[in-house]
Amino acid sequence: MQSRQTQGLEAPAEQVPLEATNRVPFNPGDHLSVSRKFAGWLPYTHHAIYIGGSEVVQFGGEVKDKPGARVGYASFDRFEKGAQARLVPHGRREGIHWLPKADPPEKIVERARFLADRSLSLPSQPYNLIGHNCEHIANWCVCGYTESHQFKRHLYVVGLAKYALFLYVSWRIRNGAAPKGLLVGVLLLSVPTTWAIHVYNREIKRFWEGIRRDWPGE
Repeated sequence: MQSRQTQGLEAPAEQVPLEATNRVPFNPGDHLSVSRKFAGWLPYTHHAIYIGGSEVVQFGGEVKDKPGARVGYASFDRFEKGAQARLVPHGRREGIHWLPKADPPEKIVERARFLADRSLSLPSQPYNLIGHNCEHIANWCVCGYTESHQFKRHLYVVGLAKYALFLYVSWRIRNGAAPKGLLVGVLLLSVPTTWAIHVYNREIKRFWEGIRRDWPGE
């Protein structure tokens, strides 16, 4: 079995009552996010759950950590990585999505610790950018909601762009300015999106099947 150091995780601190510190301006059970950049330019958002003291529970860290990432404990400083953490409020609309109301802090921290402790002794479901990422994990801890709005927004933007391209090519064909075969090529562009939706739902189902036996439930 790998040590916590080789997994890039930190040993959990002794469980103590839910208390914040003066240095960390958040409350235990808060869903946090921090902005990062892939390859120095492509922005993405990393999520974690603050569990008190100076610790969070997160799923992986930097992009380079993702292939072997596990849900685990990390220091608040390691989570921020020089950036500034911000609170992700629940019980609100986020674009076209609804982010359900947060459960009590004790339940959120219990879920986060359950996943982090479980990953030490049992095979972990591999990180999957599409259907099993840090936002899926954080949302489940907060309210039992296994969705990633960050990825779904990407799907919608790509879908709208492809639909606009389909309308444009169809218009060009009707006016004799493009061959009919071009429409087939445009339709084939929907294959990756369909595959991504399949992976998204498959990984969520896999998560629930994996924890059903061990999670004590509500």
